[in-house]
Amino acid sequence: MDPPPREFGEWIKRRHPGVGEVKLVIMKGLFDTDLSVGHNRLSVPAKQIVDADFLTADEVALLNEKRGEGIGVKLYGPGDGAGYTEMVLKNWELKKSNSYVLNKGWMSLVRRFPEVFQRMAIVQLWSFREAGGELAFRITKVGQLPNDRASGSGSSVKSEPGSGSDGGSDSDGGGLDLEYELEEGEVRPERRRPRVWRGSCPPWL
Repeated sequence: MDPPPREFGEWIKRRHPGVGEVKLVIMKGLFDTDLSVGHNRLSVPAKQIVDADFLTADEVALLNEKRGEGIGVKLYGPGDGAGYTEMVLKNWELKKSNSYVLNKGWMSLVRRFPEVFQRMAIVQLWSFREAGGELAFRITKVGQLPNDRASGSGSSVKSEPGSGSDGGSDSDGGGLDLEYELEEGEVRPERRRPRVWRGSCPPWL
């Protein structure tokens, strides 16, 4: 299934008249390193990206420069009146894979919305182009992963069709597939169904 709710893309268009195509970049869980003051960044693992075309060819080339300074972007917070935070989008080359990161201001946004940016929260990151063609993002919370016995900032959490006790589709997971890479020293959370908001828009808007 497609990660819900697709309606959030339409919500972005209404809040930002005249923007270009709105694209879902990633749907992921927030873990310790995403909420760490020392890291001060939101990771966007390349292999989890839903629509890789959110970047232009020139932006990809710029991000691939080994000593590049990244791309300045705006990240709009959740809900009406949230405003935006100026950040830098960079490409980090890891040992096994690549990951984009949003930093230079991420923790200031986390501190403004503690009820949204919680450990094990499921968030969606959407991209769009402002009137001048500048790349911008919107982020929202759409659910919560079980965290009662979890530790660390990376994991592999899946909810598969037919995993319910009656052999039918999950009422909570509905086939949602969230993949995370464990970083060094991290512990894999217990495998359980994520709880995902299924309204027209999540209650955090």
